Amino acid sequence: PMPHAVMVTMDYHMGQLARALKARQCDAVKIRQHLGRLQSTAADIVPVFDVSEKPFNDAAGQLQGKIEQALLAAPADCTALAAALKPIGGACKSCHQKYR
Repeated sequence: PMPHAVMVTMDYHMGQLARALKARQCDAVKIRQHLGRLQSTAADIVPVFDVSEKPFNDAAGQLQGKIEQALLAAPADCTALAAALKPIGGACKSCHQKYR
């Protein structure tokens, strides 16, 4: 149940950011909150999934790095948010293609 909960939580926050983009309502404070939640939830991937494969752990680390970069970029508008989400989405997709 916990691995599923982690993925549902990640999906929720990515979904909220995607909806903000689609509606063109990209509030910097809300963006930061959702990215922060993504970051804390992504940190749970390795311990919750308890997979000892190095490639899986490396993929989780790459995702965490992409989220950290997005937080440091502090996107304040939709253009910046779109640019910040692209590498995060790519990291998610890559891992899901291998491990889902």
